[in-house]
Amino acid sequence: MAPSPTQAFHPLRVREVERLTDDSAAVGFDVPDDLRDLFDFAPGESYLGPYTVLIVASLVEREAKVPEDRAKIARVIYNRLELGMPLGIDAALLYGQSIDPNIDQTLGPTALQAIDTPFNVYLHSGLPPTPIANPGRASMDAAIHPAPPLNQNDAMCRDVQPDQCKLLYYVLADKDGHHDFAVTYDQHLANIAKAQANGIAAG
Repeated sequence: MAPSPTQAFHPLRVREVERLTDDSAAVGFDVPDDLRDLFDFAPGESYLGPYTVLIVASLVEREAKVPEDRAKIARVIYNRLELGMPLGIDAALLYGQSIDPNIDQTLGPTALQAIDTPFNVYLHSGLPPTPIANPGRASMDAAIHPAPPLNQNDAMCRDVQPDQCKLLYYVLADKDGHHDFAVTYDQHLANIAKAQANGIAAG
C-alpha cells in the first residue's frame, strides 16, 4: 500500500522539529521537569525524540481550533499519558478510518470507537503509532512547550486533591472553536451541558 500524504511528509516534519531545538537537533529537546517521568530515557538522556513530538503535535493540529488552546490540549495529552488514560481523541479514530479501506468510510466516531485499530485511542492507551496530520509550526511548538501544570489556586482545582489538579478533559465550547477544559469528569459533563445549551454538538 502506498504511503498516505501525511505519512510521506513525516521525515520532513521530523527534521523541522529538530530545527526547532537549535543545537540539540541531533538528540531532541529538553523535556519540562514535570514530564520527564513519562518517557523511558536512556542513561543521561532527558529529552523526547522528535518523532514522538511530531505525533503529539499532529493530535494538537487536528484538535485545536484557536491558537490559545494548542498548549492546553498538549498538556491534556501529556497528563493522560502520565496517568495511563486513553487519549479519547476522535481525530485519531478518523485518521485510522481514512487509511484503512476495510473500514466503512461512512461510520462516525461513536461507531469507530468499537473497531480495534492501532489508532483507536479509546481502546488503547498511549499515543497512536504515527502522526495523524501534517502539523504546523504552532502545533509543534505547543507539543514542545505545553501549558504549565495547574496549581491549587486555579478555580478548577479548589475542590480536588493536589495530586489530582491536572487538566484531563476538553470539549468544544462555542462556534468560534474555543474549548472548555476540566480537571474532573463532573466538570467536563458540566462543560458539555453548557456547550449543548449553546447549540454546540458537544460530547
